Parts: sequence; structure tokens; C-alpha cells
Amino acid sequence: MKIALITGSSSGIGMATALEMAQRGYHVIATMRHLERGTSLVAKAQQLGVMDRLQLAQLDVTAPYEHVAEIIRDLLSKSGPVDVLVNNAGIGILGPVETLPEKAWRKVMDTNFFGALAVMQAILPYMRERRQGMIVNVSSVSGRAASAGFGAYAAAKFALEAASEALRSEMLPYHVDMVLIEPGNYRTAITEHEYPADLHNADVARALYPEVMEGVEEFLNYHRTIADDPVEVARVIANITENAQPPLRVPVGRVGEVSAQEWIRRRLRESWPSMEGE
Repeated sequence: MKIALITGSSSGIGMATALEMAQRGYHVIATMRHLERGTSLVAKAQQLGVMDRLQLAQLDVTAPYEHVAEIIRDLLSKSGPVDVLVNNAGIGILGPVETLPEKAWRKVMDTNFFGALAVMQAILPYMRERRQGMIVNVSSVSGRAASAGFGAYAAAKFALEAASEALRSEMLPYHVDMVLIEPGNYRTAITEHEYPADLHNADVARALYPEVMEGVEEFLNYHRTIADDPVEVARVIANITENAQPPLRVPVGRVGEVSAQEWIRRRLRESWPSMEGE
């Protein structure tokens, strides 16, 4: 039985991916920062009859690297080597570049980039030694292009994409695949966590950048109510793990595909300004 380790599995894309891969026969190590938030995952796994293939584990990806590595070692000593790592843990703190406090930038980077990096560095030695495995990093359309109000989130995703692209080349001799999943707007809990006021400065942001903050609020309302089902992303991830020659970047959903096309056009315009307006 193949083994998959998934971070951020208590909700959204992580939960959907854990259930999808368990249904496809994987033994899934579903990690999350707080185990008490895994009740929904357990309930759905029981409904689907896959609880025997699901193992919940506590993992805070923002803990010191040595602690993350120790937890990974302990998990692998009991389960065996991981075939697929899905780095999904993430948070979203939105606001203008000028008004978003340094603490907020660091919090986003710690989870969305350094957290993913810590887990990769802990698991890569095992995959490299076995000369097989796949790492799937859940990025975003914001990993290609940054929008107003999304500076911190996009910066972390840009960093994740850069490291992933470099890692893909570095792992070629060891037959370890590296894939970036770039979802559009899907229903997740990424923006639902409560943060102290010192991470937002929302009143100042609204006064200085009313249009930006209005756009952020519109996004949040859409994200909470109308956005697409994360099960779609989970199925794409599960399908990718069965691909013998996966691509580096996989945009998911209408927004993801449109954003990928816009990214190409933008880069072409930057390289050849004469194309502006075409």
C-alpha cells in the first residue's frame, strides 16, 4: 500500500485530498496543527468507509525545523517511507503592502513557505535514498501574479514556486517528481482564522486604500459562499500522483486556467513591450 503524507488536513483542500487518496487505496497520514480540528475529517472518513486507511497526526509546520524533522522521522519509523507528500498547510492574511504589519508578513511566510520547506527538507532524504517519490506543493494562482491586497500571500506563493522549480531540477537524478498545484478560488478555511489586530491594521488600510480593501472584502465574501468545491482540486492532485511524467505546474479550475493564460501574456508584454494592446 502506498503512503501519502498531507499537511493542513483538517479542512478544505487538505481534507478533501486526504479522503480522495484514502479512497484510492493510499494509507494517508493526515497532519494538522490541532488534532481536535480533525473531527470533520474523521466523520467523513467513517461515512466513506476509509477510516482504516487514515492516520491523524499532529504537526505544526511552523515549529523549529529540528522539531518538524523529529516528528517526520517518528511518523515514518512507524508507517514506512512516504511515496507522496502533499504540502497544503497555509494561511491567508490580506491587505495593502504599506499597511500590513511585518508580523503579518512573517506569519504568512512562516506557514506558506518556510513550513512547506521544513517538511520537504525532512522527507527528501528518504525519497532521495529510495530514488522515488513525489512532492505536490499546493500553490495558488497568486503564485504566478500578485493582485492588490494579496501582496503577502502572493510573496509566499512566489517563493514556494521558485523553490519548487529549483527542486524539480535538483531531483531529476533521483527520480523524485515535483509538482505545483495552482488552484483558483475554492472554498477553504484559509482566511477564516482569527488573528490579533496587530496583524491587520484594517481601519488604517480602509482609510488609505478603500478600493483595495473593498476588493479584498468582495473576495472574502465570494470565497466563503460561492467559490468552487475543493474536491475538484483533490481529484486533480490524486490524478497527478498516478501520472508517470507529471508537469511542473498544474492550474486548477476556471480561475486558475485563466490566470495561467494571463501570466503568460503579462510575461510576454514585459519582454516585448511592442505587444501591448494585442
